[in-house]
Amino acid sequence: MNIEIQIPDDAVRTMLATTKRLQGTISLANAREGNFHPHRRNAHPKDPDRTEIMLRCGKAVATKEKLHLTLNVDREFVEFPVLTLQDDLREAGEFFEEYDD
Repeated sequence: MNIEIQIPDDAVRTMLATTKRLQGTISLANAREGNFHPHRRNAHPKDPDRTEIMLRCGKAVATKEKLHLTLNVDREFVEFPVLTLQDDLREAGEFFEEYDD
């Protein structure tokens, strides 16, 4: 089955101008037609004092107010999950120590 989706012009321009994915929802008008509605993400301005690094399985973020660490290990793709977590934690710890200096 084929479904025709209408995408707003500004969403098409965004998709062509960037390599990032455009997330949204599709509302069906009927069984063969629908409309795409992009989600608005990160509407607030980014904190200029925010510093972040990408880790093998996550991200470490430091701001004036808080330190934030996100790790997500997919056991299917990582041979030694615990060692991967330990390495990422060590790297994040070093990053946070440098940020506080």
